[in-house]
Amino acid sequence: MLDFYKSKYFMEKGYGVSLLSILYGYRQENKLVYLSKLYEELPQPKPQYNAFRKYIDRLEDVECIEMIDSRAKKTRKCVKLSDDFILNCSQYDMKIISGINQLYMLSEQNTLSESPY
Repeated sequence: MLDFYKSKYFMEKGYGVSLLSILYGYRQENKLVYLSKLYEELPQPKPQYNAFRKYIDRLEDVECIEMIDSRAKKTRKCVKLSDDFILNCSQYDMKIISGINQLYMLSEQNTLSESPY
């Protein structure tokens, strides 16, 4: 079972697990993601952007994520899972998050392959 010390904050919203999965995928690739791109990648139904931004601010306040200024444009923010979050997740937790990420990626591939376009 996930150690709810930090992981519990990703369970507060219906899209929190998807958000965690997306951020974990970027972390595995050692990449940052723009806040706007992260919002676009959330599955439907999406929250209003303002509500999403408040949730991101909350996750930052509890040190689950880090917001970083973009090198290209200071007004753009990049998001990543915080080192503190990763350190406080056990090996078992990381396997669960990895499994969730794999399921998410599979569902995304199936959605794209079912597209009539």
